[in-house]
Amino acid sequence: MVNNGRITSPGNSPGVLPIVGNYTENGTLVIEIGGLGGAGVNPTGYDQVAVGGTTTLNPAGSVLQIVKFTAFEPAKGDTFQIINGTPGSIHGHFGALTTSFINDLVFILGTGELIGTGQAAGSPILGAFPGATDNQKRILASLQVVDHQFAGGDLLPLLLNAAINGSAKVSDRFSLTARLGVAHDFEQSSRDVLANVVGEPTVFSVRAPGMGQTEIKLGLGVNIIVAPRFTLRLSYQAGFAGDAQNDNAFFIGGSFGF
Repeated sequence: MVNNGRITSPGNSPGVLPIVGNYTENGTLVIEIGGLGGAGVNPTGYDQVAVGGTTTLNPAGSVLQIVKFTAFEPAKGDTFQIINGTPGSIHGHFGALTTSFINDLVFILGTGELIGTGQAAGSPILGAFPGATDNQKRILASLQVVDHQFAGGDLLPLLLNAAINGSAKVSDRFSLTARLGVAHDFEQSSRDVLANVVGEPTVFSVRAPGMGQTEIKLGLGVNIIVAPRFTLRLSYQAGFAGDAQNDNAFFIGGSFGF
């Protein structure tokens, strides 16, 4: 399905629009939200486009128009799966995002989700993290593709939900001083390493005395579900870091989580 300059609206207030093949948005995608009732649930749910193939958002001509359907207002951490497809199948981004809500929402490009920030509409994402550390600020800046649209798969939703109980448990163990331009499918795999760090941390973290602030790290992880309560997590991380004397170091580490 290709929308060239017109309006895509799942309809039925709210509704679900199934697309068997690929979906290209060159016009306006209208998403009505009435609550957390689920995709297509009337009136307390939200609109959704269910895509069987890939989704291409044209930055030059596409608009995401978010419409308030009931008196509901999204709270911090509320999520709405407005584009439902396979992980990593969304390419590009919307040229603009508008909303009729009082509370703010941001769009996650890697997962097709809208998520509430708990801030007033149009507010910078940093306002959702009062007292943010330098590391948190670097993470947020690197994840933002354009205004109110973010890459990184589940990482931003994880941080927003963790911020309610203390996001340092996540951000203190994740360094993104320099972000490499990787594809969404890589982000989808690497985010698995971070998925369970809100509780007892299991992801390794490299720290060395005398190491400066300039660092680049690359990580890849996979979760293997062996039994309902037993998950084996394998991860690999390599990084280069230099101190004031320009010394370099190479790290390889791994972790197992249950």
